[in-house]
Amino acid sequence: MRAHILYRHYEEQMEISIKEELDEKTKEFAKVRFWLYLDLWYWSLVVLIEVYKKMGIKDWVINKLLKSKNLKLLIDYRNSIFHFHEDDNRQQKFYEETSTVNWVRETHSEFNRFFLEKIKNWELQSD
Repeated sequence: MRAHILYRHYEEQMEISIKEELDEKTKEFAKVRFWLYLDLWYWSLVVLIEVYKKMGIKDWVINKLLKSKNLKLLIDYRNSIFHFHEDDNRQQKFYEETSTVNWVRETHSEFNRFFLEKIKNWELQSD
């Protein structure tokens, strides 16, 4: 799953950026990559959610999470990254809402659970 790969890269760069034994240039470069992977992870999660909804897949935990106001904030965040507008405050709004980051992590985790269960039970098939 692309979202999970991007999430892992984001986590790795975050860890590198705080290592005290590394020089400042390496840590600064890791911070740039950290933000890049964060933006791409959020983008890929929105795409995953859009496909999930379009396919009409049902999972009560995921469906409950997707009813959150944070979904709109995440979509707006993604759009602000990939559709530039002057004086755009959508990223700021995303981070001002204190529950968004935890909601993203929980939603990501539940999608992982969902797909791992399906793969384990061989319930997803391609044509």
